[in-house]
Amino acid sequence: MNLPVRCNLDAYLRNFIGENVQIQTAEGLIEGVLLSVTSSTLTLRTASPPGYGTPATVVILLQNIGYIRILA
Repeated sequence: MNLPVRCNLDAYLRNFIGENVQIQTAEGLIEGVLLSVTSSTLTLRTASPPGYGTPATVVILLQNIGYIRILA
């Protein structure tokens, strides 16, 4: 899906809060549920492997994102 010409990334991503997403950063691929988006960050809830504790909350700077894939 292409972004509308005058769309801000943070405003566009707010449409997908609660959806499963993949985020590619220089450190690797992160998958989780999109919890919130600000003008500079997004927050995901990532699942831990079975038997390894509770889910983690991850905050990612928008400037560090290579791409975002909406899985829903």
